[in-house]
Amino acid sequence: MKSQLLPGLILVMVAGIWSFPCAAQQNQTRTVPTQTVPTVTVPSAPTPSVTVPNRTTPSVAVPNKTIPSRYVPTVTVPVKVVPSQVREAKTQLRAIDTRTETRIVLDADVLFDFDKDNIRPDAAAALVKVAIVLKGYPGKPVRIEGYTDSMGSDSYNLDLSRRRAAAVQGWLLQNARIENGRMRTTGFGESHPVAPNANPDGSDNPAGRQKNRRVEIVVRRV
Repeated sequence: MKSQLLPGLILVMVAGIWSFPCAAQQNQTRTVPTQTVPTVTVPSAPTPSVTVPNRTTPSVAVPNKTIPSRYVPTVTVPVKVVPSQVREAKTQLRAIDTRTETRIVLDADVLFDFDKDNIRPDAAAALVKVAIVLKGYPGKPVRIEGYTDSMGSDSYNLDLSRRRAAAVQGWLLQNARIENGRMRTTGFGESHPVAPNANPDGSDNPAGRQKNRRVEIVVRRV
């Protein structure tokens, strides 16, 4: 009986021994390490924050008045004058008195811009003094004479001198109410210089030409 069971027992034992490692192999979990890929964080380039300030337009207060391009002094021509005003005006104008007349010489550069015949606004102060002198001799005839330097042609300078004399007459008529019938204008152009227009060597003489550009107002007193 034992002899019959022994072979079967041996087979069972062998089968068990054989199946044990297989079962162990089946039950053994093979862990494959997971390769960790490093996380690379690429920083995003920061966008610079640019703050644009709100530009505030400055508030400019514009006065409610007209500002002339050239300063114009406030002048008033008196309706009537007294002898002391006349004497003071003649002194300031450097008027020249002779036995029969009073002559006032005005620099044309004070009265006019270069090559122009329009009275400059800032010439008013000098012309008011002229008006005071004329009012000091009411009814007396007045000559207004224009002169130029030698720059330009004779005919052009003659015409310019006449226009400038007429411009002074117009100012005195409009602003000082000097009677038009008293005033007479004439132009002499470059024909009556009071200083050389050129130096002895032939070069230009600006100082001399400036003296020759003038307007003379002559009051015949007697």
